[in-house]
Amino acid sequence: MFQLWMVLCLLLLIGIDQLIKMVVANSLYDHPISIINGVLEFRYSENTGAAWSLFSNKTLYLILFTSIVLVILLCVLFSGKIRKKLPVISLLLIISGGIGNLIDRIFRGYVIDFIYFKIIEYPIFNIADSFVCVGAVLLLIYVIFFYKEPKKKQVEMHGEETMEGSPRDDGGTAG
Repeated sequence: MFQLWMVLCLLLLIGIDQLIKMVVANSLYDHPISIINGVLEFRYSENTGAAWSLFSNKTLYLILFTSIVLVILLCVLFSGKIRKKLPVISLLLIISGGIGNLIDRIFRGYVIDFIYFKIIEYPIFNIADSFVCVGAVLLLIYVIFFYKEPKKKQVEMHGEETMEGSPRDDGGTAG
């Protein structure tokens, strides 16, 4: 049931991203919209690279790299080893954003970007980029403030492994 919930969340987030990009492509192509005059603008842009247009026109490499990273993250997410809410939500955001942009690269040859903070001339980005960044920040917060490594196994004198703090089950005799 938990895995079904994760699949539905991924599909919902990817769908939101793709729907917004479709609306942007159809309505903002030649008509930027000022949301907050001089501060925030929605402006259609085609990005053949990654963040800040790095690796422009290297679409095949970006598709391969993104696909490998996404397969690894999906394996981690669906392995069942991660059950805490914050890292699961983080991975869902990162994966859905990655898939959203991967869909653009595969089917369009570029990623549709449209959110532009004009006041600081920040590079134009999209919802999928936001998912990836928010997910990465949440994951970092989890790792720094909440993650606790499981206690490591200790190897006793006879080479038997026990969990730290658990008694041996050999009647208390050594030898």
